[in-house]
Amino acid sequence: MVWAGKPSVPRDAGGGRMGSVRGSLRVTPLALAAVVACMPPATSAPAGNVVLFIDTDAPVPKLASELRIDLFGTDGTWLASRDVAAASASAWPVSFGVVLPDDASSAQVVVRVRAYPVGKVQDYRGYRYLAQPTGDSTTHVTALPAATDSPRLVEDGVDVTPTTEPEPGLSIDRLLLVPLTAGVVGSIHVTLAGACFGTMADMRDFTALATCTDTEAQLAGVAPEQPFAGGLTATASVQGTFEAPYTGACSGAPRPSTTASDGTPLHDGDVCVTGGSFVFGSHDNAIDDVTDDDPEAVALVPSFYLDRYEVTVGRYRAALAAGLVSTGELYANDGPLQGSQDDPTSCTWSDTPMGREETPVTCITEQGAREFCRFAGGDLPLEVQWEYAATMSGGRPAKTSYPWGDGTDEPPSCSDVVYSRGTIPVADFCTASKGFGPAPVTAADHSGGDWSLGLHLVDLAGNAAELALDTFASRQADCWASAPLLSPSCRPGVGPVFTSRGGAWSFSPDQLVAAERDVVDSGSGSPGLGFRCARPGTGP
Repeated sequence: MVWAGKPSVPRDAGGGRMGSVRGSLRVTPLALAAVVACMPPATSAPAGNVVLFIDTDAPVPKLASELRIDLFGTDGTWLASRDVAAASASAWPVSFGVVLPDDASSAQVVVRVRAYPVGKVQDYRGYRYLAQPTGDSTTHVTALPAATDSPRLVEDGVDVTPTTEPEPGLSIDRLLLVPLTAGVVGSIHVTLAGACFGTMADMRDFTALATCTDTEAQLAGVAPEQPFAGGLTATASVQGTFEAPYTGACSGAPRPSTTASDGTPLHDGDVCVTGGSFVFGSHDNAIDDVTDDDPEAVALVPSFYLDRYEVTVGRYRAALAAGLVSTGELYANDGPLQGSQDDPTSCTWSDTPMGREETPVTCITEQGAREFCRFAGGDLPLEVQWEYAATMSGGRPAKTSYPWGDGTDEPPSCSDVVYSRGTIPVADFCTASKGFGPAPVTAADHSGGDWSLGLHLVDLAGNAAELALDTFASRQADCWASAPLLSPSCRPGVGPVFTSRGGAWSFSPDQLVAAERDVVDSGSGSPGLGFRCARPGTGP
C-alpha cells in the first residue's frame, strides 16, 4: 500500500489499520493518490474495487466524530468491523475501499456505516432492532427486544466481536449494498443525513434490508448502489448543514431590563439563545431513577429568547399592576423567611413588599407561571430549550455539566452559586456564611458566578429550580421516544405533573448539574421552585 495525501485511517479494536477480511473481501483506507498508486499496471486487469466516500451533513465533531464500518455478506454473515476516528473537519468525507477477491468474478457486500459523537457507545448485546415508538404515553416504555448476542464476528476461527457499538439514539445508521465486478474500479459517494439520527437500520432480514436515507424516522428499501466509473475524487463536505437552518440570529433585539415606578429593578431583560443541535439528556445525572434523563438523543433547537434572570417578586408584582389576571395559586408569606425549604414560611411572595422584591418569586403553580409568561409574550421554556441554554449555547465547543462550563466535580463556592442554604444537615454548609433561603437574582451575577458561558444567563444552577413546559416522564417513555428531532417535548402544558430543571437554594452540590430534572405536581408550588420565560426567536 502506498499512502499519500491525508486519508482517513480506519483502525481495528487493537488500533491497527484495516487489512484483509477473512481472506476474501479486502477493506483498505484510501485517498485519491493512494487509489491510483494501488492500481496494477494497465497491461493487467484490475481487481474489482469500489471506493466509498462517506460524508455527513451533521456538525463535526459535535455530533459526528466517529464512524463505525461493518461489512456483511448478503447472507448476513458478519465479515469485518472497524472504527474510524473522524473528529477533524478535514477527515470528511471519510474514504475507504472494498476489493473483490482475486478468484471471484463478482460479488455484493452489505456495508453498514454509523456516524456518532465520540464516546457515545453501549455494550454490544447483539442486533436488536427497535422501530421508533409512536404515541405520547408518559408511562408506557417500548422495550428493546431481548439480548441475543448475535451475530458474532469471527476471523480465522477467533471471535473478535466488538464489545461495544454506537448508541442507536445518537447514530446515523446507513446501509449500502455494494456490487463488485472483476476489472471494474468505481466509487460511491454517500451523505449520512442528520435527519436520520436515531432511526435504526433494519437488518432483521437480509432479503429485505431497509435504511434511513434522508427523511426522519422513515426507512427505505436498500437497492444495489451504482458505482461511478472512476470518480475517485472526494467532493467538498457538507458537514454542518443539518443544523444551519436553526442557527440564525433572533429577529429584533433582546428586551432590555426595566424598573418599576418606585425604582425597583425588575430584571426583566432577555437574551437571544442562538439555536443549533446537541445531545439532549444525560447518562450521568439522573435523580433518584436512572431512567429519568436517559437515554440521550440528538435534538435540534431553533433560536429563542430566554429571560436573563428568574422572574422576581417585583416583576410579578408589576405585572399584576399592569393587568395580569392569574388564576394559578401563589402562596403569600407575609412574614420573614424561616422554617425549612419545605415550609410555606420560606415562600418569597408577599401581599405587600417586604424587602424581597429582587428574589425569585416562588411557591407558584405551573398554571400561574404560564399565565405570567403568556402575559409577557412567551411561555415557559421546553426542557430541551432550558438544557440547551444551560449546557451547549454561547459558543461552547461541547456540552458541559454546569452552565458556567466547569466539567469538574468540585463544588462551587458559597459566593458563586446560591445553594446549600437550607436546613438539612448534609446540605446547609453555605447557610452560616450566606444565610438561609433564596437570594436576590444578582447575588451570583458576577465573573466566576452562576452565569452561562457566552450568554450571561444567571442562576441556571442555583437560587430557584425552574418550571418547564413539559409533562414529567422518564426519558424512556413513549412521549419522549417518539418525539421529533426538532424541539422534542413531552406533552407540553398537559400535566398532571410537570418538570422542573436546575438546582435550588436548598440543594446539595450534586444537584446543581444542568441535566438535573425533577417532578412537580400541577397544583402545588414550592419554596425552592421558580421560573423564567422563553419566547420565539423569530416573528413579531
